[in-house]
Amino acid sequence: MNDYLPTRNEKTPVSREQLYEEVWAEPMTKVALKYKVSSSFLARICTRLKVPRPQRGYWAMYATGKRPKKPPLPAASPGDELEWARDGEARREPLKLQSHPLKFKRRNRTIAKQVEEAEHKAEIQRIQYEQQCEIERQLREEERCRQALEEAERRRVKAIKDSRDELSDIIKAWAKAKRIEEFFAEVEYRTADLEDAEKVAVLGRLALARKMVDSTDALEWLTSWKTPEERNA
Repeated sequence: MNDYLPTRNEKTPVSREQLYEEVWAEPMTKVALKYKVSSSFLARICTRLKVPRPQRGYWAMYATGKRPKKPPLPAASPGDELEWARDGEARREPLKLQSHPLKFKRRNRTIAKQVEEAEHKAEIQRIQYEQQCEIERQLREEERCRQALEEAERRRVKAIKDSRDELSDIIKAWAKAKRIEEFFAEVEYRTADLEDAEKVAVLGRLALARKMVDSTDALEWLTSWKTPEERNA
């Protein structure tokens, strides 16, 4: 492979002959990298300058030792671009004006037709490029929507699990507090048989004990619970 790296700066024009040699010396992707453009853009430049380039599969055959036929660089027609003007106006093949009026008119018609065909082709390429950009935009949007739906579903499933676990913990804690309250009620009932002094002491301890446990109000417990919808809000 040719390891030639251009020494030209980004404003230096590239002739048809140079571009022809480079695209047949190594893959388009490498040549495009040297000029800091995409391979598809460089392919359009080759088409515009009428520079033939290797077809698909050429470099795979080349790697196996085969040497596919290399087409010659066609001569530039009058009015054709002679270089890739990377910054500025490209040189063109001079128009050869004939002295005979009829030949001059025919030449003008030919040039006008070539210009019309080139403009038509450029318009087709522009439309195709815009269509491709739109397709890529739609694909990105579809991927974004898919990821958003997956994230929403993940959050929904997690919210349901967390809500269920919390409700289960609340019920267990409430049941425990309920049993303790039943214990306190039994103690309070038994104080009826105690002497006044002893009864006051026990009831005092009972009041302190009740402050150290959670509420047994089921409504209060349920109000503190968060539903899956509340967790996802």
